[in-house]
Amino acid sequence: MKKLIALILTLTVVAATLSAKPSKKELQMKQNQLIDRMEIRELVARYAVESDKGNQDYYRNIFSQNLRLRIIMGESVNEINGVENMIEIYKKGGAAKISFHQTGQQVLDFIDENHAKGVVYLTALLGDEKPAKMCIRYEDTYEKIDGRWWITARDQIFVHREQ
Repeated sequence: MKKLIALILTLTVVAATLSAKPSKKELQMKQNQLIDRMEIRELVARYAVESDKGNQDYYRNIFSQNLRLRIIMGESVNEINGVENMIEIYKKGGAAKISFHQTGQQVLDFIDENHAKGVVYLTALLGDEKPAKMCIRYEDTYEKIDGRWWITARDQIFVHREQ
């Protein structure tokens, strides 16, 4: 499947850049960056899906072991270090009867082949009988470790909340 996606992405890049006649190396770099973008997008989507399932243990597949998470609600900032601490704290909070996370746009900036920063917008409904609606912005740092991408840092900024 990955080879098929790579082929499709290569053809897309080739078609879009025929007039510029990029080198094979430039095409390969663009193809790799498109694959990286898809893999990073998958991390964010998996976070939303697994959160809705109440499967915090899956976070070990998304966040690096040395994760730095800051939860920002107005002037209040809570910092959690390490994915294991994050999972423990989230589990202690208990599962909401209603949990719905909808990711929106994502913007990525690559620092180099193994590091990127990104912003993701998310709307969440969380609670029991009357769930709260939240608008959240994630400001993430990503790192490619041993050939795969991880979220290594996240500022989870609550932009708006209504009950």
